[in-house]
Amino acid sequence: MMQPYAKGFGGLARLDETLDAFWMGMRRYNVTYHNDMHCLDVAQMTFIVLCSEDLDAIGIRLKLRPLEYLSVLIAALCHDYAHDGFNNGYHVKTESSRFHLHGADAVQEKYHFAEAFKIIERTKLLCGLVPEDQATFRRLMLGCILSTDMSKHNDVLKNVQEMMLQIRSDQHELVTDDMSADEVQERKEQLLHLVVHSSDISFLTRPMHVQQEWAYLLFEEFFHQGDIEREKGLPVSFLCDRETVNVAKSQKPFLDFAVMPLFKVVSELSPSKDYLY
Repeated sequence: MMQPYAKGFGGLARLDETLDAFWMGMRRYNVTYHNDMHCLDVAQMTFIVLCSEDLDAIGIRLKLRPLEYLSVLIAALCHDYAHDGFNNGYHVKTESSRFHLHGADAVQEKYHFAEAFKIIERTKLLCGLVPEDQATFRRLMLGCILSTDMSKHNDVLKNVQEMMLQIRSDQHELVTDDMSADEVQERKEQLLHLVVHSSDISFLTRPMHVQQEWAYLLFEEFFHQGDIEREKGLPVSFLCDRETVNVAKSQKPFLDFAVMPLFKVVSELSPSKDYLY
């Protein structure tokens, strides 16, 4: 999936070494949902949306460079790197080591990026790139991972909806000749953030039996957090109380609020694919 985009980097051996290290980190904690399978699923969905050979694939329409493809795919793969099964709110209210390292805003997302990028630095994956391209890779990877913070969902959706008004007025051209280089880069990054964020919550676009399996794995992780919070005498977080939460009833509001608005935009940008079952 990533090898075609690795030309100009530190060589395929370094890519393999990096991916092996990612794999170990994604399996560090025994969690039911935010694990290696979820990370691989999100990376695969990102690949489908971005990298297909259809002429309306978002990557083709944005004229992405190989380093941009690879940065986004790695971001998708590592967006939950070494996730410990607790959400941002838990880390803030328990003042965990991750909170002390990264602060109250996007604790987990900043941790996932920082730990994954340490591996990239250790394996020297970017050694074949000039400094400017290394900075672009890092900025894209960080932005895509931060976009998966659900507390930022409304901001992402608002930016995307405003951007779509302009895209529609340009006959659905994603980038146009009269855009400056900075405007093109900003447009690219907005759309790439959209792709990764959408892919992160895409299990609700799958056939029902697949949705159900993912949903119950996710809620078992939520309920485990709730159990720990109750044991510690802390308020039980939203959707984390196994005694009161109805998993099935919780899905429609999330589908209506988060998933459908994003995937309607993704489907409009790449209409040859039907992402919604």
